[in-house]
Amino acid sequence: MADILKMYPMRGWQIVLGELLAPTAILTGIQWFLLIIGTVLLSQSHEFMELSLILGIAFGAALILPILDLLILQIPNGAVLLFPAWFQTSRTGAHGIEATGQRLISIFGQVLALIVALIPTAGVFTGFFFLLRMFNLDLGLVIPLASLVAAFFLAHAGHLDGRSLITLEGRAGYKLMGSSQLAGRLTLQLPASFRIAAAGAMDPARTGVQDPSARHLSVTLEWAVPSRGGGNSDGTCYVGFRSGANHSFASVRQENLLVAGISKSW
Repeated sequence: MADILKMYPMRGWQIVLGELLAPTAILTGIQWFLLIIGTVLLSQSHEFMELSLILGIAFGAALILPILDLLILQIPNGAVLLFPAWFQTSRTGAHGIEATGQRLISIFGQVLALIVALIPTAGVFTGFFFLLRMFNLDLGLVIPLASLVAAFFLAHAGHLDGRSLITLEGRAGYKLMGSSQLAGRLTLQLPASFRIAAAGAMDPARTGVQDPSARHLSVTLEWAVPSRGGGNSDGTCYVGFRSGANHSFASVRQENLLVAGISKSW
């Protein structure tokens, strides 16, 4: 079989990718079929869970399962390349307690590698889940959106076009005669120097108070202006949504605005 594959006008990574995509497609098809059956059965009873939540969980799982299956298949194949002597290619290989111990260590190592690979993805999913919930979106919509971002992050291994796929920034401010402020910003890198950014700011001293000026939220689509010298970006063009307080009136008012402009910092 190896001699036949060598005759094909294909690169090595293309052959490996084809061999991985075939079982991935089969596993994903079976899992999607089971998801459909489970969704139909659960939707018959609205006492256990709302239909929108059931559909949201199903769509979220359907989005992340293909990437997860591909990752699960990549780990043992990569382990063979790293430790070729630990894997048997025929029945005439090593037997006994030593070989059994090697297999157990190999299994635990693969499980550990999977857990380590999924920890950042779980963090991305959790972060976007709570971020979207801040806008009072329904769980049936929040779960698929957070799953889509997590699947995108997992598929690109945390990087895109040489940049970090997910960045999280934070800052704190305090005035001697004024209020304190905590601010955070989460960005998702997109192709062609575009990114989606979500930012929020709040006054810890007024947490739980029905004051529109106590918190600010924004979601923007940004494009990093290329630098002439090839270094950091000279600025950022943005368009998006902002929710905050307007102090121009006698009484502070809550406003939701569409914003656009250019900025050098957030």
